[in-house]
Amino acid sequence: MKIEDVFKTLGLPLALVGVIVAFLAWAGLTLDELYVVAASLVGLQLFLSFLIDVLKYVGVVTQGTSGRWSAVFNLVTLIGVALWLKLFPAFDIHAVDGQLLELAKVLSLVFAYITQIIGTKAVHKVAASKRLAPTFSG
Repeated sequence: MKIEDVFKTLGLPLALVGVIVAFLAWAGLTLDELYVVAASLVGLQLFLSFLIDVLKYVGVVTQGTSGRWSAVFNLVTLIGVALWLKLFPAFDIHAVDGQLLELAKVLSLVFAYITQIIGTKAVHKVAASKRLAPTFSG
């Protein structure tokens, strides 16, 4: 997702875009440099996608708003990465991203398992309520 798409999706005013760009300049990163770093953080992106899916499941994210949630999370990520790299330039952000990737994989499996159990229980409940006494015709 490009930063321009994020701003368009969020409907941010031009003044706020200017503040964000000024913040990035203060952090010493150009928008292109930050985009390359943030786009390479696959673990973080997967974790945020997983988080949005969980929020959908529990009803926090409503139908048709996941794009806005994703845009907000991506914008916060861009700002957070810029700030982090400004404060801790020697920090290996890609190592942390690798750990987030593994965490997201495990959490996705656990979430899938939980939803399968809930779905199976619901199917059994419906099937049990629909059982009819066997009839024999001769």
